[in-house]
Amino acid sequence: MYETEKRKALDKWEKRIHRLGVPKDDYDRVYRHYVGCMIWGNHSIPIKKLVSFVLFPIVYYMTKRQKNVAHIEVRDAILTCPDKAYMLSDEELPTALKNSYKDIIRVYYNKNSVISSLTSYVLDDAGRKIALSCFKKFPFAPFMNLSVLLHLCRIYKLITQYTPKAIITTQSEQDFAASIITKYCEDKGIKYICIQHGEYCYNPSMAYFRFSEYYAWNKETIDILELTNTKIKYAHIYIPEKLKPRYRKKDTPDFYITYYLSSETEAEVIEIKKILLKFVESGFPCSIRKHPRALDDRFIFNTFGQTEINIEDCNLVSIGDSISNTRYIVAYRSTVLSEGIANSMDVVIDDVVGDVEFLARVHDINLKRTDLRLSVLMKKCV
Repeated sequence: MYETEKRKALDKWEKRIHRLGVPKDDYDRVYRHYVGCMIWGNHSIPIKKLVSFVLFPIVYYMTKRQKNVAHIEVRDAILTCPDKAYMLSDEELPTALKNSYKDIIRVYYNKNSVISSLTSYVLDDAGRKIALSCFKKFPFAPFMNLSVLLHLCRIYKLITQYTPKAIITTQSEQDFAASIITKYCEDKGIKYICIQHGEYCYNPSMAYFRFSEYYAWNKETIDILELTNTKIKYAHIYIPEKLKPRYRKKDTPDFYITYYLSSETEAEVIEIKKILLKFVESGFPCSIRKHPRALDDRFIFNTFGQTEINIEDCNLVSIGDSISNTRYIVAYRSTVLSEGIANSMDVVIDDVVGDVEFLARVHDINLKRTDLRLSVLMKKCV
């Protein structure tokens, strides 16, 4: 299943990364990060490589032409992220950043369509030098080189438009261009800062990255990232609002179990449905809540719509109201588990459909935070 493939990818990455050795500079960091992303994501991209090989010199040439970049206004910092779903509110920003940068503007970009989102390719000599050096150092990684070039163009436009003191990003740990962008920004006296987005595990797609500063939720996250050779001595620990105790469970919650989906496959969701139906048939009401950016709404409705399992609408029901209205919070891997633990609620890890041995292999944080398991709950109730 999904975890089996990940386990194989992890073993493959560890063997290959051992052969590559310790990175000497940010170029090496980008390449090792790229290798981890390709293996962990199980990407088969021969077409992407071919297209990238053709596009790189074209885009590089286009950046050499003089273009006028509109200067909009000076801002202390830019908060940028792949899309609005990842954007942090003022409340969610670390206090240290809010105190350091009073005037912050938010800018979105689509990480899956960087090419189409750039109406023109603009880059200064310093950026072109970095992109060309990356190409010369790793000529057989064309997809990586093109991605680095395009991200440098995007960052250059932001710098030119707003002349910030810092560029703050979130959900960017898996961006293998991060170390090169950090170098590019720091050469200009600008900080490139990342804020942790979700609960992370031992993950090759976040290996070796570097930022000017990194804001992590806890020491455990830093320890896990250091296992992937990020060596983030520049990290700060802050507690996000979502992990501060602020909810209380209802005296009589409507549901016995609410299952919080994350990145499960359709086959796994069907198995979860079978388990929840057993609870329902035994007189224990259940609810299901999908991750806002995972799976298809229609699939969830088709799977659970004709059952007595409640489908919770994440657009209508806040996460606070959700976890307060269930006896047990159940998930395999989800930040909701951490939120439940922070609010002293009963949190259960799915060890029936999910592979707990895999969680241990990737140093899942919540595995040691709660002793409750779905298999035990089933023996008790079903």
